[in-house]
Amino acid sequence: MAASQGRAGVGIAVATDVLARFSRIALISVAAVVLTGTIRSFGELAAPSQLWTTTYGQCILVKLGLLCVAALVELRVRGVTRTLDRPTTTATNALATVRNAAAAQLVIAIAILAVAALLVGEAPGRI
Repeated sequence: MAASQGRAGVGIAVATDVLARFSRIALISVAAVVLTGTIRSFGELAAPSQLWTTTYGQCILVKLGLLCVAALVELRVRGVTRTLDRPTTTATNALATVRNAAAAQLVIAIAILAVAALLVGEAPGRI
């Protein structure tokens, strides 16, 4: 029994380390996607009002809204991972929270991809 608890402790430590490393890379990647998407939007729309007057612009706003929801979920994950150093927090519970958040983010990412697929079929505002 003690050997399996030792292995579980090592597994939790590895998972925590991987999560911290991945989190940094993911933050940079998402920032790059948001930046390039924003630049692309400026090129595709003739006026800011096209964000709410065209289907193309509305799809952009929906994608942005979904991304904001994903960011809120990620803020929760970052708060949980910061507590892993504290003795009162059990790593198992924290990792379970992260696992649930990852599932939620996956659903949100699929929704973003669905909106992006709709966006491809719409004419940009400049046309």
